[in-house]
Amino acid sequence: MKLTTRLLCFFLVAIAVVLLAFDGVLFGLAAVHLDRQVNERIDRALATLCAACEVHTDTVEWEPEERAIHIVPETGPDRFCWTVRDLAGKMVDCSANFDGDKSLANEFAAMAAATADWQGEPWRTGERTLLPSHKPGAQPEMNAAEAAKQFDGLHMTAGCSLAPMQSSLRTLGLTLAAISVAVWISAALVGRRLCRSALAPVLQMTDEAERITADDLARRLPLPGTGDEVEQLAKSFNGLLTRVQEAYERQRRFTGDASHQLRTPLTVMLGQVEVALRRERSTDEYVRTLDIVRRRIIELQQITEMLLFLSRADAETPISDSNVVDAYELLGEAVERWETHPRGADLQIPSPQGGEERNYVRVHRPLFAQLLDNIIDNALKYSPTGTPVVLRAARGPNRVRLIVQDQGPGIPVDELPQVFAPFFRGREARRNGRQGVGLGLAVAQRIAEALGATITVEPSTASGACFVITLPTGSPGPDSGREPSESNNHEEVLPACLE
Repeated sequence: MKLTTRLLCFFLVAIAVVLLAFDGVLFGLAAVHLDRQVNERIDRALATLCAACEVHTDTVEWEPEERAIHIVPETGPDRFCWTVRDLAGKMVDCSANFDGDKSLANEFAAMAAATADWQGEPWRTGERTLLPSHKPGAQPEMNAAEAAKQFDGLHMTAGCSLAPMQSSLRTLGLTLAAISVAVWISAALVGRRLCRSALAPVLQMTDEAERITADDLARRLPLPGTGDEVEQLAKSFNGLLTRVQEAYERQRRFTGDASHQLRTPLTVMLGQVEVALRRERSTDEYVRTLDIVRRRIIELQQITEMLLFLSRADAETPISDSNVVDAYELLGEAVERWETHPRGADLQIPSPQGGEERNYVRVHRPLFAQLLDNIIDNALKYSPTGTPVVLRAARGPNRVRLIVQDQGPGIPVDELPQVFAPFFRGREARRNGRQGVGLGLAVAQRIAEALGATITVEPSTASGACFVITLPTGSPGPDSGREPSESNNHEEVLPACLE
């Protein structure tokens, strides 16, 4: 079942329930009101008949001539009848609509039920008996006319036809049913149109999404321009498509670059082996060939390890096994690792200024050592021999910056967005034939992301390249040296390349 049909069915069922409840309540209230009116009318008629009587000590006198009886209408569509009988059942008086027909009046008075069928119509009757105040005794002497008006008691009956009330209720019921059906049909037509109109952008987006393939990731979903949740869904999905396209393009470039980088050492090794096998060689020539193959294998191993790290870094969870250490301690360990390097003497760490507090950071030491080594290797590779590569730390609120600054040619502004891309090598590196595959900085950035740190590079060419590693601060443990004081929150001391 389509979403439009489900929404429309729910909407119509809700409308139907509301209409039925409204019609039922309104019909019930009308029925109760009309029924109350009938009962009140019968009670008023009986009260009027009782008022036409005079109750004596031992008799009840019926004297309608002296007390006018106003009970209307007695004829017409709203029929009303009444009778007055003595205790023996003899008819004393009745309403004018009987036209003197005593049998018809007796038949009406004989209806025992409060609601009965009489003359093919439903009627409702009420009864009331009027007795003297004391038990009748000897009657005083009176003439015949006066004696005809004196009774031991009177039994009064009044009734009203229910046909007009039932007719009114039928008319009301039919009217409510007709109005409800008209409202329900109108709601169905309007609701169907509204549902289709509201979901039309979703259908358009569905059709467009089905046309998107891996070879055509540049397509985007149409924006309905409604400013509602559907448009927000389209924008979010388009953003997802943009990220997927970027990731797909990066993956494709990464695969191509990796294939190219792996092909180069393999081609060199294959060429060296083929040349060596063309004819018999001396031992020294075989040793030289094997040495070339060994170096290429080492290069392949390094490339493979870096590619493996890059492929796994995005899927791994953030590093939790971290320690709080002094930033200058990390820099000192890095200098020690590079002591045997031909340019190890060019690494310099300026001494902290007097009174300056120690900079504590929280890092995973082995991974951070790899990150820092990659940055240092890049600085030594692209700066002239004998020029210093300065390592320093600068503190700011809730963060510490480690700076690696060289005296090389620097990085042009147009190449800054691609510095940390896998296999990227700048124009200067390609022109001067610098060795490398362009993975060191990419690995460093992935390590920084895993550690919750960031790496940025300044575009200065006057003082070489300046890499800045920003780390979160940490509280020192009991064996981390002296505790940091309140001066830990002083303003950050920036290096020359960041000033």
